Amino acid sequence: MTNSRIGCLLLFLLLVATVAEPFPQARTDDYKPLFQNRDFKVYAVRNPDALPSISDWSNFGVLVLKGDSTSWTEKPCSLCFSGPTGARYSLAYGTPGGVVTFAEKHSGSQVPPIWIAVRPDAVITEQLFNKDLPEDFSDSVHADLFAIGSIADRAAVGAPPSEKEQARASAALRDLDRKAKWFSLFKDSEKAPPPFITVKVHTVSVKSGKEKMKWTVSYVLDGWEGDKDHTYTFDHKSSPTEQPIVPGSYRMWASRGAKHGSTKTVAVGDTPTLTKELELEIP
Repeated sequence: MTNSRIGCLLLFLLLVATVAEPFPQARTDDYKPLFQNRDFKVYAVRNPDALPSISDWSNFGVLVLKGDSTSWTEKPCSLCFSGPTGARYSLAYGTPGGVVTFAEKHSGSQVPPIWIAVRPDAVITEQLFNKDLPEDFSDSVHADLFAIGSIADRAAVGAPPSEKEQARASAALRDLDRKAKWFSLFKDSEKAPPPFITVKVHTVSVKSGKEKMKWTVSYVLDGWEGDKDHTYTFDHKSSPTEQPIVPGSYRMWASRGAKHGSTKTVAVGDTPTLTKELELEIP
């Protein structure tokens, strides 16, 4: 299946919550979770038709498929990723019933698909996956899906995900929830504005309280600290400096050469205001 077909079908499947025929009920004893914590339940999908009944804890989840040569040679593959052990995967997402078709296509392989059901109170809406959203927003959503999908890597072989992997997946789920709630702030509007908030940062000396110039402001999605591929910098040095950023929970700090200021957790998009102003402390 080509990547373009995957992209179209995923969005379609996300919208499909039911099918014409009822799904068979799965025996609970046959579908004990491979792993679970307060945010996720992880199952091996041996019988794809049973997906809706084994995952009735949640109406949304991520289906992780062991990668093959096709999924990694066709470019671009926006939903392919490497797990913590280096194994390659692709993923689908949506309702339990909506991803059955994808599970069926892989159920005959030696490695069954892995279904990750998310906690039922998480708000995951169709708007997050709209194909017309800006690339920065979609890339951020994909990073969240990969973080959640990565906990299937070790769980598939009977090992619990590491604490870091679980923490990153939980942070990703919170980020998706925050993004969805941002859209809900505009539910009474005719149309939600583009999902960017202008973040204005002042770099302020912790000693003097005065604003200092020529500091570089960096930010990373909560849960991805230390990952250079998910760390970004403002286009211009301070101070002040501003940058359009998609809604989410971030860690931000300022640096200048070897000097680094304190890191601050910043909720972007927690109000309907399209601007956010804050201070970062520097040495």
